[in-house]
Amino acid sequence: MAWGINYSSVVWTSGDTITEVKMDNMVANDQAHDAFKTEGLLLENNTAFSGEDTGAARRELIKVDAADDLIIGADNVIGHTVINAGTSKLVKFKVLHQNESAVDAYTKNAVILTGHGSIQGDGVNSGIVEDIVFGVTFDNLPLFASCNHCGYHVDTSTWTTRVSSDSFAQADQLQTTQMRVAMRTNDGVNTVNNAYYFYTWLAIGELA
Repeated sequence: MAWGINYSSVVWTSGDTITEVKMDNMVANDQAHDAFKTEGLLLENNTAFSGEDTGAARRELIKVDAADDLIIGADNVIGHTVINAGTSKLVKFKVLHQNESAVDAYTKNAVILTGHGSIQGDGVNSGIVEDIVFGVTFDNLPLFASCNHCGYHVDTSTWTTRVSSDSFAQADQLQTTQMRVAMRTNDGVNTVNNAYYFYTWLAIGELA
């Protein structure tokens, strides 16, 4: 019986790479390999898209499991998971955020910004401040912002060996483009003149 389609024989051997020519021959062009451009690649539930490690062992990369969770990699099998982004771009993720009215909301497109710096003491105040300009502009005020004091050095602003100064730092004056680091001594004693008080900071916010 003639069906109007002449299928071509294709021989597959271990280690072969899928090519458009072989896929086209298998289906005699009734659905060419480049149709994946519109239809995508569909795997059955709990079946992983896999790759080989350096020892040629099969390693699961990604799948939708029986609980309909998206699983990236297999537990305790391969090395670090690296998620890259384009030049000057960030990796976005989804967070559960509770506002001032204790209302929970799942917020997507969140990114993490972080850094460190130092503020020079003036010898006359127990509190010193410095503004941090973010590298991006958040869509709204940051979902989270925090600063931590991590010691001081008497004569250099370089991120190097530091000693304790009995001080603390906090985030202040949050905006979509920047925030202020407020450094204060715990005992109200004036900051040491010309000493550098170091801090680290972290901010999480939405970025469309």
